[in-house]
Amino acid sequence: MRTRRAEPGDQDALDALWRASHPELDRPAPSLAALPGATTAVIATGRSGVNGAVVAAALVAPLHDDPAARRLTVLAASDDAWDALHAALTDRLRAEGVQRRHAVVREDAVLALGRLARAGYAVTSRSWGALLEVGDDLSAFQDAVTAATARGVALRPLVAADAEAAARLHTASRADFPSTPATEADRYGTAEMAELLAGSHAVGAWAGGELVAMTLVLVAQPGDAAETELTLTRADHRGRGLATAVKAEAVLDLVRVGVTRFATGGAQVNAAMLAVNRRLGYVLEPQWLTLTVPAS
Repeated sequence: MRTRRAEPGDQDALDALWRASHPELDRPAPSLAALPGATTAVIATGRSGVNGAVVAAALVAPLHDDPAARRLTVLAASDDAWDALHAALTDRLRAEGVQRRHAVVREDAVLALGRLARAGYAVTSRSWGALLEVGDDLSAFQDAVTAATARGVALRPLVAADAEAAARLHTASRADFPSTPATEADRYGTAEMAELLAGSHAVGAWAGGELVAMTLVLVAQPGDAAETELTLTRADHRGRGLATAVKAEAVLDLVRVGVTRFATGGAQVNAAMLAVNRRLGYVLEPQWLTLTVPAS
């Protein structure tokens, strides 16, 4: 087996390996062209060299909150190819001083879980995903908005001019986010937040002229589910229904332009956010498992 960095022309091979490795998922493989800058994509080919058939692939991503760890996604059509690429990556990461390796898979990923168990991985945390299909009855969303505005809170979409306030709120709240390899939150300065706001639909809750809660929803292609990127409330305003209100207002805004499917998720330990989503009618999917193995 030979390994090399993935190139744009490897996307079809990555897609095929993704489908073979994760038949339980109904979403496409990550786009090589859109991977975060710090994520490395590795391609493994057969013995015939660089032009040989692609037999395995992997994505290697750093973690903001654990610099001594990496998150691995290893894909292969056969157990032998998976084992060989995983062993090669293990040796490489050990040499780089990486102390922990994590993998994140859905609880019904029978093939991937079997491979990870053989390699010594064990479950260390759980997270959840949920979907919402919006019908004709919007009363739950309207009630959540009304309850917030009745307390004097103003809800409105966030725009580029709000980036500084949004970044400040995110920074102040980040230490409270449950952080796992599956749910690790990004860090956003004002410039990054402005870029994020420009490519999404965000709603903020304002009290006394200050931004005290917000949600940010990424909207992809028509028909795809709009996915929540983040939802947060300032510590001194929690427990007042503001997270529910901003999420509800975002749903109402997007329903008006034809979006009816929404996706969200979070760490299992974040019981408050799970309650918010259940209140709005989100239906839980199978859990996501984070599995970990030491590097040595």
